[in-house]
Formats: sequence, structure tokens, C-alpha cells
Amino acid sequence: MPDDYLTLSHDQCRWQAGASILRCRQGAAAYACALRLNTIMQLLLIRHALPVHQKVDSGSADPELAPHGHLQAQALADGLSNETIDAIYSSTMARAKQTAAPLAKLRDLEVTLDARLVEADSKSSQYTPVHILAKTDPAKWERMKQGAPPEMEDFGKFKERVVACMESIIAAHPGRQTVAVFAHAWVLNAYLGHILKIDQYLPFVIDYTGLSKVIATRGGRRVTIAINQYAYGWGCSDSPVTVRPDEE
Repeated sequence: MPDDYLTLSHDQCRWQAGASILRCRQGAAAYACALRLNTIMQLLLIRHALPVHQKVDSGSADPELAPHGHLQAQALADGLSNETIDAIYSSTMARAKQTAAPLAKLRDLEVTLDARLVEADSKSSQYTPVHILAKTDPAKWERMKQGAPPEMEDFGKFKERVVACMESIIAAHPGRQTVAVFAHAWVLNAYLGHILKIDQYLPFVIDYTGLSKVIATRGGRRVTIAINQYAYGWGCSDSPVTVRPDEE
């Protein structure tokens, strides 16, 4: 049966030829229906939690999580309690590793680190959390809102390494498995844009601890189920998980 028209566990759930999402005419959750098949795995693509601002005189900035970022990471781990997770991957950058740590501890899983998941501007000497960028560097904030790339590696090469990394993770976990991947806004946008054939640098706003879901078939089909599920649902109630520039 062709991969673009794959009948699922009942005849009302199926791929639609050329569609980028799974349709379920009985109203069941699309990814839940899909995961009943042993030929489909799921990626949970998660942006890191809130980091601190960091500027270094030499080398590359690699900030750790802010105190509230650690709360976000724990709230995320608790919020994923109903998800079956078989493996965890992370960027080698501190903010991603620290976001992954509570989930790994809760599930008693090792975190596989992969340098291909580092952010596009990982060589920069400064990291400014996006929620304060509008005040600290208004010109850069305006450029980002217009979709301009930051000071980073060649975008084509960046996208190639991100896609290659995600595909290698999929290949390493065939069948009915769910893998959590902790990375960065540009990284997740690059892969989601690749799947959805969106030719933009930053097509989606992805918040701190924002969760996107992709399902993948052995035949090569990649389908986006959700983009940027986030924040208040993780139960981090002492202050907002997401802080937008106009809320500072």
C-alpha cells in the first residue's frame, strides 16, 4: 500500500494524498491512531527552557538555565507523564541538556548528546533570551520579526545537518517508539520547515519548552501533528512559562 494513502486501524483514519497532516474523520487524535501501527514512530521536538543572558570575551556563549528555566524543565517532565518515551536526545549546549535532565531522571533514561542539534548561532560570543531582545537590541529584534537570519553558519548547511540528525534518530528507533529531542528554536524550525516545505528561515514561533510532534513511517513519510504546544499546560503556575517581549 502506498505511503501517501495508508489505512490505519479503522477505515475512517487515513493519510490523504499530498496532505501534510493526518486526517481522522472519527475525531480521534491523529497521532494516537497512527501509533497503533508498528511501522510508525513519533518524535517529540522540544525547545529548551529559559536560559540566562551570557556574553563572553572569547569563545562561544553557552548559557545555563535561569532559575525559572529549571522550573520549566521540571514542569515539562511532569507534564509528559502520560507519554511513553523510549529514548531522549539533546543538543550538546547547556540549556538543552539541563532541560532534558528532569525528564531523563524521571524516566531513568540516558540522554544521547548530538552536536548536530546545536543552535545556528552556537559560535556567537553572546546569547540574549528572546524575551529581552526587544529591549537590549531593538534592531536585531526587528530583523528577527521580519524573518532575517541571525549571525550564524550558512543556513543551507545548517538545515542539512539538522535534517540529517533527525533522520538518523528516526532510523535508530524504528517501529512503535517515541523519542524526545531537546534542541533550539532555529533547529526545530529548520526541521519542521523541511517537512512542511516552507521556504522561510523562521516560520514558527516556538516558546521555551514548546513541544512539537512529528510522526514518521518506515517508508519515509514525515507528518507534523502539533507545533508549539507549550507553557501553561505544563502546570508551572508560579509565573508564566512563556514571557513575551511586550509582557516584560
